[in-house]
Amino acid sequence: MAKFCKYCGKELVDGVCDCEGFKAANAAPAAEAPKAEEVVEAPKAEEAPKAEIPVVEGQVVQPTQSVGEKAAAAAAATGAAVAGAYNAVQAKTGVNFGELFGNIWKLVLTGLSKPLTAIKEAEKEENHLSALVFGGLYLLIIFFTFLIHMPVGKASKALGIGFRASFGWWLLFLVAVAVLVNALFTWVFTKKYAKELTFKKALAGVCMSNVYPCFAFVGAFILGFFASGLASMLLSVSMMIWMSIMTINVQRLLAGADDDKRVWTAFVYTLVCGAIVMLVGGLVLGGLTAKAISGMTSSMLRYLY
Repeated sequence: MAKFCKYCGKELVDGVCDCEGFKAANAAPAAEAPKAEEVVEAPKAEEAPKAEIPVVEGQVVQPTQSVGEKAAAAAAATGAAVAGAYNAVQAKTGVNFGELFGNIWKLVLTGLSKPLTAIKEAEKEENHLSALVFGGLYLLIIFFTFLIHMPVGKASKALGIGFRASFGWWLLFLVAVAVLVNALFTWVFTKKYAKELTFKKALAGVCMSNVYPCFAFVGAFILGFFASGLASMLLSVSMMIWMSIMTINVQRLLAGADDDKRVWTAFVYTLVCGAIVMLVGGLVLGGLTAKAISGMTSSMLRYLY
């Protein structure tokens, strides 16, 4: 039995009509567009658990630090404290310590090759502080030299550190007084002719005249460990050099005087310098002897009683 198209009425050929209605009704549904693949995110790495800071009685307890971290933190704190103190002192005093010690080193180098030039430079207003600080450093070098090697030689081993320290401070006082007295005599002897010279200028000059003795004490400190005789000889020679420098310096300051007056003034000044050195030496030896006897007496009394 023949079949006909319900859309156009034609007979179907193999059940198919070529009309537009049949084609539209029996067309295959359009293939659906493939869906975009979903991007699957990689699983996130788990975050390391943060160290919990325990709280004990309302106070925060810091996490445990390694030894290296503690040392680094302590060094940083110390450095910051030192830098803060340095800046505070520099701001309060108005002194640039870098320039100060640089100027001291410059004066010292000048004093090694040109002693009188160093003294004249020290007498200038802008170099007074540098010269006085050098004088203070010189006294400290004397103190530490005698602290370790007092008296210079093997006998120092028999004396306790407490005895040497007390005697060192006493010696420091004597040398400081000797420097002040020497500056006073320089000023008094020459003020008639060197009218611009003041006591402060004279003191600065006397401080810078001790460049050679300063290095001699450094050498004596080193030689005292293995050659005490050479250390004593070095100190004696340095004192003679110092006296010569100061005598020539007085001659410079007496430039306006006649030759005879300059000779006699230099002679008297040399006697005064020598007397100061011998007085200090005598007081040192006398004090050393007295303290040694006192120390031995105390030791004997403790032994007996």
